[in-house]
Amino acid sequence: FARVPWIKPAQRSYKDEDLPMAGEKRALYELAREMLAEAGYIEIGMDHFALPHDGMAEAQRKHTLHRNFQGYTEKRTSVLLGLGVSAISETPTCFHQNEKAFPVYERRVNQGEAPTLRGHLLSQEDCRLREQILAFMTRFEVELRAEQSADAKVFLDPLLSDGLVEVSRKMIAMRIGERVNITTEAGRCEGGAATTYKDGMSAAPCIQIGSFNCPVEYEEEMHAGYVASRMPAHCATASCVRIRKLNSVAGWAKHVILYEYASLDGFNRDYEAANSKSPLGVGGHSIVPYLVHAPSGPNSALRLWPPVEGSRAG
Repeated sequence: FARVPWIKPAQRSYKDEDLPMAGEKRALYELAREMLAEAGYIEIGMDHFALPHDGMAEAQRKHTLHRNFQGYTEKRTSVLLGLGVSAISETPTCFHQNEKAFPVYERRVNQGEAPTLRGHLLSQEDCRLREQILAFMTRFEVELRAEQSADAKVFLDPLLSDGLVEVSRKMIAMRIGERVNITTEAGRCEGGAATTYKDGMSAAPCIQIGSFNCPVEYEEEMHAGYVASRMPAHCATASCVRIRKLNSVAGWAKHVILYEYASLDGFNRDYEAANSKSPLGVGGHSIVPYLVHAPSGPNSALRLWPPVEGSRAG
């Protein structure tokens, strides 16, 4: 809803105080969001929801989700042509809007003219900002330039205080409740500590989990890197219990990797050493720079329950 009485005269029939205030609007949104979540929908973008099997949700997982003037769409096109009164067109270098009054639009079309009301040629800075805005609206996060981080922290201070936004040195990310993923195990490698591990398939005493999206063109190389290099390198260490590669069936991230170690000391000793021996890619090439991880990820943790005896040993 856009409150624009200077454009829509009918909106002058009520006052600002007749409408919900900011906090009330947020409460209404959270109520609707909770109801949609209970019905099986996931949040794919700002105030947009889809079922996990829907093309929109799949596009979000594949990182192809796009937003244009009509709303969210599964794929991005380089040119969007708007036909009709008031329609907006977009190209890589400009925006263009048709005449908004039908008689004027009709007359200009009949005269063989382009019915242009207004337009805007994009500067290089405009193009950079457009990409940042699109990233935030489709991924809930955006990479910041060095000069933007300080300004973002000042401008977003109320949201930071409420825990709704995270700002790091390079990234701004919006917290939309919990980032829930439903995953299925796609592959597993048993490590050197598996034979002495007594808790079966319970999570090991020390884990690291990373959730991420990978561009489609690098997915085959990413999987080959895990199977042929990264997972065997970790499982060859004495402290690794197992590694699980998970694929998402619902949620933001399409890929999850779970490293399980017998102890924190073992993890600190062996994890980075194993990574350094196993570039995630093929032929020494690394696709890590192309991955988009969840905000603040990957994350390491110690198991709290069931209690672990001597979790720092080994």
